Amino acid sequence: MKDVTEAVKVGDATLIRFSQKIGFNGFSDLKIAIAKEEFASQDEGDNDHQFYDRILENQIKVLESTRLLLDPEVVLHAIEALTKAKRIYIIGVGSSGLSAASLEKMLLRVGVHANHIVDPHFQAHALALLGPEDLVICFSLSGRTKDIHDSLKIAKENQTSLRSFLTSQGGKKMQSLWIINGFAVEVKPKVIRKIAKRADVQEIRLDRAIPLAK
Repeated sequence: MKDVTEAVKVGDATLIRFSQKIGFNGFSDLKIAIAKEEFASQDEGDNDHQFYDRILENQIKVLESTRLLLDPEVVLHAIEALTKAKRIYIIGVGSSGLSAASLEKMLLRVGVHANHIVDPHFQAHALALLGPEDLVICFSLSGRTKDIHDSLKIAKENQTSLRSFLTSQGGKKMQSLWIINGFAVEVKPKVIRKIAKRADVQEIRLDRAIPLAK
């Protein structure tokens, strides 16, 4: 959606309203309909052999273009990182999440255990607790997926550097304390009832002491 809105210089809401105006539930439904139409038009006039040959040609082109992008040094570095990693997280959302799940299974077949995470909230939780020996692999078709960039930002800004330093200084019994996406406020009861009805509020808690785990 971002690519389209930037190209035609309109907002997301305008694009969604346009999609609904021409009979679709939203922009996603419009994209699916366009993709189906393109696929159907490509198949017109093909016999069985032509159809299979075209699929084969497309796969060969994908493999050839991938080979051109490969850098042997980068591949060896990636293998070394996978081999040495204590924990491996593979993240992606949408169709990229399917790629993340596929890589997890490929690695498992060669004896490397990894966890794929497709939910952005769980990605944030996991990456906030990364250690200095952990590895993160990200999938994004466009390279501009906001959820993936947000997760990577958390990974870069987490406590890994501090924990590593404290460990080197003999630190023991370290425990991360979560910083929640929320805030404290003093309001009247009627305001609390209004807040509770908001879609962007998941939970409301009264002031109370929160004991730390021992």
